[in-house]
Amino acid sequence: MDWSKEAEERIKKAPFFIRNFAKKKAEEVAKLRGKEIVDIEDVELAKRNKDLEDLTKLDLTIEGIENTKYKEIALCGGLKGCPLTLFNDEEVALLLDRIIKKLHLEEKIGKKIQGPILYHHKFKAAISGCPNNCSQPQIKDIGVIGYVKPKIISGFCIQCNRCISSCPEKLITLSQDPIIDYSQCLDCGLCIRACPTKSITEGEKGYRVIIGGRLGRKPHLAQHLVNVTTLEELEDILTKILLFYIKTLEENKNFSRMIECLGIEGLNL
Repeated sequence: MDWSKEAEERIKKAPFFIRNFAKKKAEEVAKLRGKEIVDIEDVELAKRNKDLEDLTKLDLTIEGIENTKYKEIALCGGLKGCPLTLFNDEEVALLLDRIIKKLHLEEKIGKKIQGPILYHHKFKAAISGCPNNCSQPQIKDIGVIGYVKPKIISGFCIQCNRCISSCPEKLITLSQDPIIDYSQCLDCGLCIRACPTKSITEGEKGYRVIIGGRLGRKPHLAQHLVNVTTLEELEDILTKILLFYIKTLEENKNFSRMIECLGIEGLNL
């Protein structure tokens, strides 16, 4: 559907994580009003949409998943249509919640902790659809982050420089083909989206798992454990991590501090 220049400028001001949804709502409004071009009035009317209001307040919840005094799963804007997400956020969150229930994690925490449940007693996880990490997985017990490795296809580059402009870390230069500094690349996929000729295309894509983050008196950022490319692999590694979490709980040890002490290599997951 065509857009007026004013309407296009206005929709660009919407938060990136709801922009696609807002655009869709504005087009629905225009169609209901019998129009072929979306104008500024359609955008303003769409802003009153209740669903859109909920999105701007970031009501990131999934039916069937409830944060409790024993567990918390933080979600990102990918759940509500953020264009940067690299996997199905709801699918991953539901998978993690199923494993938590299967292992009776909340019941085990409830039985083990005497007295009031404080924040550091609670199991904390975060699902982040891309390396922007809006749900703060670095400070959770478990974080699952979407990633996609850019792959260069030789001979297709037209020297448009869009990949260079798209990279926040400025890790791309051009020769005959794009050159990416993979040692610092965050695997966010922005250069892939920007390339008009598929000179940069998707390579490996999947789920990056980090563990052992915490805040408090002595904060510690979560460490990278493994990258997996299928939901089956993700289910397997999340189950192993949660079994280790339960083991530390039963031994009256802190999950994050155990990981810090043993190191990733010493976990044998």
